[in-house]
Amino acid sequence: MSHARAVQLLSSKEIKSKYIAVIGTNIDVGHGVLQSDIDARLNDLSSSTVFTWLWQYEQDDDIHRYVDIVSRCCPRHTIVHSLICAALQGRRGYYLPEHLVGRIYESLVQLSEETCVSIRYHFDDVIRDNIYFERLTPEMNLNEVHNIIYGTNDNVLSSMGIEEVPSAQDLWLSRLKLCLPSTKIKRSSPRKKKPE
Repeated sequence: MSHARAVQLLSSKEIKSKYIAVIGTNIDVGHGVLQSDIDARLNDLSSSTVFTWLWQYEQDDDIHRYVDIVSRCCPRHTIVHSLICAALQGRRGYYLPEHLVGRIYESLVQLSEETCVSIRYHFDDVIRDNIYFERLTPEMNLNEVHNIIYGTNDNVLSSMGIEEVPSAQDLWLSRLKLCLPSTKIKRSSPRKKKPE
């Protein structure tokens, strides 16, 4: 989100068009987000879609380069890119790459063709409804950004009708409800991490 804020602050005179591209949107299920909520948000953004592109490992040299770069960059440090690469290489269902076994012992992410779909959106359309975006500044470090997004400031909580300090997932779901007023959001089980 801090990167998006930095892009948003770039001069519109010099940069005429700004976009956000996503891939592997279904991987957030591993963080406890329901697939139905992801689908609802993507549906809400559908009118802002510039294009949709199915990445195909066997047919595109650029995708080969992406997978090669991820494999050379210590892939055990990136769950998301590791799962996208596995899906690009044909893995489907509840597959966990061997190099992630030490980090995750039960993956709730079902790899599918959806994991390989990239969507480009107009930047302003995506951030328009973000309730904390304007509160981020270029001077903030990652901890400060995290506190803005997941913080438990009493004013933020009371504005959401929350009486007690919630978990990060509960707070995220409360904020998502503000962005998707017509969507009923339920809690699912988060990905389990191996005890250290």
